[in-house]
Amino acid sequence: MPLGSGAILTLNFTLTAPLVAAPLTLTDVTGRVLLRRLVSAPAGPATLVVPELAGRPAGLYIVRLVIDGRPAQVKVVKQ
Repeated sequence: MPLGSGAILTLNFTLTAPLVAAPLTLTDVTGRVLLRRLVSAPAGPATLVVPELAGRPAGLYIVRLVIDGRPAQVKVVKQ
């Protein structure tokens, strides 16, 4: 997923059950953890915003989140 230099990362997905205090992790390509936080969202269409990526330099980043009991991962290329 390409992301412009000043853009804020927004993740859109649909949940079959509410997301309650799920760990979200942002890492760089080397695996260094840049952000850890707990996120929550109601069942149905959901949007998570990760503004912390806006201040980072260009490169490859990985966002990990457990959704409905399954790990999900998104690779983001910040330009």
